[in-house]
Amino acid sequence: MRGAMRVSAFVAVVVLGVLAGSREASANLSAGGLFRVVRCAKNCSGTLFTFGGEIGGGFTTFAFRYGYKSSTHYFFPDFRFSYTFPLPLSLEVTPMLEFTPMITTAKVSGVSVKTLQLILRPGVRVGWSPVDLVSIFVEPFLWDFGFYTKVWASGGGQTASESSKTLVQRYNFGFGAVVRF
Repeated sequence: MRGAMRVSAFVAVVVLGVLAGSREASANLSAGGLFRVVRCAKNCSGTLFTFGGEIGGGFTTFAFRYGYKSSTHYFFPDFRFSYTFPLPLSLEVTPMLEFTPMITTAKVSGVSVKTLQLILRPGVRVGWSPVDLVSIFVEPFLWDFGFYTKVWASGGGQTASESSKTLVQRYNFGFGAVVRF
């Protein structure tokens, strides 16, 4: 589990380094907050509400979201690649592709359970700018494809782990606001 967190931290540093070093990105930096509802579609269960923040520029963005349900903490470090198409009436459409190493932790009946799931998430964001540097957005279509899952369990002096390549699918609906610098 520590290895997964180290990989996430390394990728975050690389993404932020690319953002800081890019001339185009430095002219288009943005930061904002987002809220997403994550609904299970296949090989998972339930609905999860997540919230977090994002920072990005140019074609890349890093977002971090958190959710809590049934004694389980969910962490979503999202790495997004996107391009925004401006439309008339201060509207914009942003197709995007996110990569997320979702991390969960839970304590169930004295057993500590940790999960790492690698997720690829295509989607689209539609935004409206009421003023020049602010965009209010809705994400009507985001679809999770969890293509690899690793679970660790430890308790009572024993440790076990298991991997799966069963495809997990979730529908996401999100909204939020972004400020551009």
